[in-house]
Order: sequence, then structure tokens, then C-alpha cells
Amino acid sequence: MVLPNFNLRILNRFFLLFIIFYLPFCSIRAQLFLDSSKDSILFWAEIMAYSKNPKFRTHAESQLNTLLVSYLEHSDLDTSDRIPGLLIAKSHDFKITAYTWQFESKNRIWLYGGIIKFANGRFVELVSEQRDYTKIRRDHISSSNWYGALIYNIVPRTFGKSNNQYVFFAFSQNQRREKFKIIDGFIFEKDELKFGLPHLKLKDERLEDYDAQRQVVRYSEEASCAISYDDMDHQIVYDHITRFDDPRSVTGPLFVPDGTYEALEYKNHKWIHQVKLDNTILNEAPREKPILDQRPKDILGREK
Repeated sequence: MVLPNFNLRILNRFFLLFIIFYLPFCSIRAQLFLDSSKDSILFWAEIMAYSKNPKFRTHAESQLNTLLVSYLEHSDLDTSDRIPGLLIAKSHDFKITAYTWQFESKNRIWLYGGIIKFANGRFVELVSEQRDYTKIRRDHISSSNWYGALIYNIVPRTFGKSNNQYVFFAFSQNQRREKFKIIDGFIFEKDELKFGLPHLKLKDERLEDYDAQRQVVRYSEEASCAISYDDMDHQIVYDHITRFDDPRSVTGPLFVPDGTYEALEYKNHKWIHQVKLDNTILNEAPREKPILDQRPKDILGREK
């Protein structure tokens, strides 16, 4: 059946009006939906982070988790988005984005949630289990039995023969006022996400090697622990922590840095544990620029 020319003109005009008016309206509605979702994410995140009632914090975390899953199906959050309790870390090649969060439940127990999103839009939810962080070095971890932590940095390069391994640094804490820095990695095999550093050997207290999946550094709430990646030497360098028994402490022994460093060195596709790095001894305190001029001075910048 052949339509008259005037009917074709009417159909063409109707289609043009549809494109002009309806499609922008859909785009605006979609943007309003995303904006309102982000506002809701911020609302529940603030309750999760700041409420004094543990029941409210737990409920808020559940709402936040649901909203994040819905939001990430259509869009992404950026590292510039300041959302309480939530950290966003991206890989250097933008193939991976880690969304992780923490909240304090009752009895000072810290719980964690997470989502790993890939560049193709697919994402994996991380289901965490309460664990003793000092005992997870050897454990085989997947998205369904994650230990829970805040992933705050993804090392800006890939590892492994297939360049499919990413190394990240994470932070966690427990109800005993202990903190932990975790050096771990993502592995992608047949579109499956696993955690661990392949071919990692750590040394125990007797300096004997053992196979491990990750390194965990425990330190006290009053202390701090620094971790960095040295691309020139292919090393992950971190503070060596020592135990200090303080008779005045009501929380038990303290775990604090002693001024020396350990490292995980990447060599021949393997991670080698360097228990103690040689420290560089300086004649004066390090500084970015000379103080005043080049005349001989002491470490405070005073003339000798």
C-alpha cells in the first residue's frame, strides 16, 4: 500500500517534532534522576558517617549500598566527589574504579562495603566478612569473601606477564583500636575478579620464606604507617613496625614505626620481601630549598 505524499509529510514532521521535543526531555529527566540519586547517596553517607546511633548508621549503609548499585548502572562517581565514609580510587589506565566505604557499627566494630567497576560498565559487589586481619596474608580471597577495607590507592602500573594485575593499598581498623595497611592486588582471569599478589613470598620472624597472597602491616591507633611505590627500584616501601610494651597503656602493647623500612621488590614477575632496607644517613635535615644562602650552616640553618 502506497501512502499519499501528504501523509508522508505529516509523518516526517511528527518524527522531527519527536526528536526536537521528546528526546531532550528524556535526557533532562535522566540527568535529574542521576542528580537526585547523587543527593540521596550524599544524604545516607552523612548519616552512615556521622550519626551517633549505630542502628541509624547500619540502616544508612544499607541504603547507601542500594543507591550506589543503582547509580553505577547508569553513571560514575568521580574522585572529586566528596562523600563521607566513601573512597574512590581509579587505576592509571581508567580500566578499574574501586568504590569502598566503612562505618562503625555497635561495640566499635568497623564494617566495610565495596564495588569494583570496570571500563565496560560491568561491576562486582564486594561481600565482606569479619576477619582477623593479622591472619589474612595467606587466605585466598574473592569478591564473595572479601576481608573489608578502604582501597585508597591503585599503583599506577600493571604487573604480571599478561599485564592483568593491579596492586593497591588499603586501610582498615578493628574494635581493639588497631589499624592496618594492606598491600594487595586485583587479578583478572576469564572475567573473574580475585584478590592477591601472585608469586609473593614473605619472611616470618625467623626470616624463613613462606607463600602469601598479601602483606598486612599492623600499627596502633596512636601511630601512623606510610606506604609508597618506588617505580625506579620497582619496590613497595613501607614502615617497619615494632612492638613497644608500655606499662601505662590500658589497651595492651603499642605497635609503632621504628624509623626503618621494609619493601616488596618486584623482580622477574615475583614479589620478594626485603625485611630491612638500608637507610640513608644525612649530615643535616632534608629540605626542599637551601636556607638563605650556601654558607655552611647547622641543621637549623644557623651559621656555624
